[in-house]
Order: sequence, then C-alpha cells, then structure tokens
Amino acid sequence: MRVPLTEWAKFTAFFGQAVSFYSGHDSDWTGGVALELQQSPGSRWLFEYHKYEDDIADNDSYGVETWQKLWEGAFFHAKFRGLDDQARDVTLNFSQYISPLDLTLLLDYQRLFSELEDESRHDSPLYRSGLCDWQPYNRFSARFDKALPCNIGLSGGVSVQRVSENEQSYGNRDYEHGDITLSFYPTDKWFYSISGEWWNTDPESSFFGYSGEIGYRPLKCVDWTVGSTYGNYVFRYEDERFGYLYREDPFVRTYYTGFRWKVNETNNLRVNFEYEDDDQDNDYYTLRCTWGQTF
Repeated sequence: MRVPLTEWAKFTAFFGQAVSFYSGHDSDWTGGVALELQQSPGSRWLFEYHKYEDDIADNDSYGVETWQKLWEGAFFHAKFRGLDDQARDVTLNFSQYISPLDLTLLLDYQRLFSELEDESRHDSPLYRSGLCDWQPYNRFSARFDKALPCNIGLSGGVSVQRVSENEQSYGNRDYEHGDITLSFYPTDKWFYSISGEWWNTDPESSFFGYSGEIGYRPLKCVDWTVGSTYGNYVFRYEDERFGYLYREDPFVRTYYTGFRWKVNETNNLRVNFEYEDDDQDNDYYTLRCTWGQTF
C-alpha cells in the first residue's frame, strides 16, 4: 500500500507471508513501513522499518537512505541499515561529471559491521541471497568513464576489499580487482569492445583475462552480441581431509552469444549461449532462455 501524504511525502506499508528455506511457514509473517521525503528534485530521503518472524528467526530491520545533488554534475548517495540491536552495513556513493573533459568519476565505499550468518530469506532485506557466512569487511572502489574522439569510449576502475577475519572461504577474502574497457561505436547499429581484467585474492590466488565483443542492433527493440574471453586462473585450496594445500592454474577460453528482443512494452525475450573450455579437458555448455513480463 502506498499513500501520498503531500506533494513531497509518501507513506508505504506492506504485510504478507514470510517464506523460509529452513522451516515451515505456518504462522510466519513479515511486514514493514517506509516514509519517503522529496522536497526538491535534488534531495530525497527514505526511512524504513521491516519485521520478519518465523520458527527460527525474529528480526527487526531498519534503514535510512538519502540521495543528494551536491552541485552541478555531482551526486551523493548514502544508505545505513541496522539489524536488531546492531548496525548492519553502510554504503556511500559519489559521482562527478566533468563537462569540459566529458569524464565521469565514481567513488564507492561499503562497510559490513557485523557478521552475517548462514541464512537466507526469500524476498527479505534482512539477509543476502547466498548461503554462506560473511565476516565484517571494508570495500573501496573507484571508477571512470571517459568519452574520446571518433566515437571511442574508455572506462575502468579498481576495487579493494579487506575482511576482519581473513578465512579461506567463499566471500571472506581480501582481494584487489581492476578492469579496463575500450569501446568503439562506428554507427548507431554496431559496437566493438575489448577488455582486460585482473583479480588478486588472499591467499595467493589470482586471475588475469581479456575479452572482445561485437554488438549489433538493427532495431531499437532487437540487439545481438557475440564475444569471447581468455583467462588464466591461479588458485590455491586446502583439502579438508588431509590439510594439503593444492595449486591449479587452468587456462580458460569462453565463447558466448546473446540475443534480446523487446516484443512490446510489457514483454521481452533473452537468449544466451555460452561454451567454456580449459586446458584440463573440461567443457561446459550453458543455454539460458528468459521471458520477461511487466505488469
């Protein structure tokens, strides 16, 4: 339910059945309220509260979010969320468009204050949608997007994550990441791009790869892409039974193509095919078809 209180204030409320992957959902429920304030086009605030209750959880989630236009071409976004009696996370985003240089800069910071346990909730903001523990972390990133002459664009960035307890498990690793992409748009229908990407994670795992892509859009409602990526993985992992540390470095080649068709204002179709091959004689094929319906 959404109710406009004034021209610059809106009230939202919801209530429904809570769904958990860990227990039955009899007598489970979830609900929440939110207040949105926008007194000017360049300033907006959102205050929200969410309650979730089932057989194994009874949680309260709350958050404050703001979007601000600081000056011409500069925008700031901040979001704080709490879970029960603890601060959960904070996100800060800043972007600046420099008109004389036709350059956009983006800075992001994320901080997870408390550990997220091995739980997941369907359509719930209390937990992420992954089944693994996350330790508190700090994450920084800086990106740019630069327009060059002759319909050429250059974009890229770097990011760094540091966790409080550097365990060798999924999602709980220090890492550094960088990428760069050079794009060329000779016409309104064709585009070409080449990219490079690099990862380094602790303990001593890394990835370096490059890719190329060609896109064609004969109509506004249809586009097609084809491309390939070449990457070298170097990773170490520990055998849980014997405690030995292993190292592997497969070279992976991936070829893919994708098709998108916007049938009308409410329907769209996506088809993606991917073939992956590595130097350890492992082949993988993926075909994904998606039909979207907007109500």
